[in-house]
Amino acid sequence: MATEYIRTLINPLFYDPTLDKSISSKETTYKEIREIFGSNALELHPLQYQDKDTTNFSSGPRIFWTEYNNELWKIRLCNNPHDAENIFERTKFAKRLSIPISEPIKIMGKYIILKYEPGNILSEESSEQYINEISQIQSKMNIVRFDEKVDKQIDLNIEELCNISLKGLQKNLGHESTQRIKEIVSARPKIIATYDHQDYGLHNIIKTHDSRIILVDEEAFGILPLGYGVIRPIFDRPNYRISANITIEEYLKHHSAESREYILTNMRFFKAVFILRNSYRRLRAGNHIAAQKLLAEAREL
Repeated sequence: MATEYIRTLINPLFYDPTLDKSISSKETTYKEIREIFGSNALELHPLQYQDKDTTNFSSGPRIFWTEYNNELWKIRLCNNPHDAENIFERTKFAKRLSIPISEPIKIMGKYIILKYEPGNILSEESSEQYINEISQIQSKMNIVRFDEKVDKQIDLNIEELCNISLKGLQKNLGHESTQRIKEIVSARPKIIATYDHQDYGLHNIIKTHDSRIILVDEEAFGILPLGYGVIRPIFDRPNYRISANITIEEYLKHHSAESREYILTNMRFFKAVFILRNSYRRLRAGNHIAAQKLLAEAREL
């Protein structure tokens, strides 16, 4: 794959937690979307899959759905046309892997237009019947491999992510709080780049009205280190993890034997990266107590 194209498949917001993820939704947003569809009478409905999605990361609705020409459409507001293009390409890559998602149709400036399928977030109770399918979907993404140059780039990105997060946490919470996790992430294994969804949890898995499941949060697709993506669905807190009744070994049954061995061997490292990254994100969001609480979980690794 061409180097420039590979860059579009790497989500910079994942690897650099200092980047601003917020999106400014303005009064002109509704007007701009109506101009895209060529209809001043177009009814726009804010689409918010999870309670804190809009309030944490934008000043107003950033995802909408509408009906136009007897079809349902999903409109995603991005920060700028460059971000929209990159998210669009990452979503198309997932679609080519036959990942069940809202089909990306086109980019219009800072807006992405997709097909919209109504549905609701899976609950942990209702997810039990879908665990096998959810596992298969992730294994399908994790089959993807890139060349050695990409592996090395992702390795550098992970190193930078850890360094940025450690420095930020040490500055605000003290060096002692990060001592344990620093020891773990310093012993970095050989990184294998794959394709994944960085936020693969119940809050981003929708059960459609005809009982199919699709993934949302298109910006979360991208090139990630193999092993990171399975942390949230198995080890995260309720309403994010897939189920409390499945082991990592059971969840990985659709992965290749080689991938299973690699992930299980390096599970502690990827748990540590997950804790480190999300502790720093909570700190940057102003929630010091939540950051300390999550960071404390590193003592159990």
